[in-house]
Amino acid sequence: MGLSVLNNPLLTQKGFTLVETLIVLSIVLTVTFMSWTTIQYIQQKQLETHFFDTFEQDIFFLQQYSSIYQNDPKLLFYPEEHRYIIYYNPFDPPVISREFNDNISFRLSSIGSQIRFKPSGTIVNPGSLFVTIDSQEYPITFPFGKARYYVIKE
Repeated sequence: MGLSVLNNPLLTQKGFTLVETLIVLSIVLTVTFMSWTTIQYIQQKQLETHFFDTFEQDIFFLQQYSSIYQNDPKLLFYPEEHRYIIYYNPFDPPVISREFNDNISFRLSSIGSQIRFKPSGTIVNPGSLFVTIDSQEYPITFPFGKARYYVIKE
């Protein structure tokens, strides 16, 4: 006896159609894309937060050291190398050296290439500089007679 078409187990098994498979794949790709863009946004915000927190701590260290020890340490920018250093004597190694990835760049404006504080805690050369993080530019202003700085985040 020959096998009947209706009794053939290969022909009676149920499976997914091509349309069902394409719908599931499109849903998976959409969820993956949305997750990927969210992760990129979070990484960019973490990079931004890390930079500004580190910069704030370094400025505070510079200001406090100037006030306590009546010394004149300097923060010197190297924009082309994406870094800055804090040093006391140019012939000694830097006390702090911060290097950043290529997504962070400095554009020096009226502040010049270095930041210094007087023993009273006020800045020697007030002015501003610009920090660019992933094509977003942030002006940082050191006002005259003030012991702090301001970042304008738009």
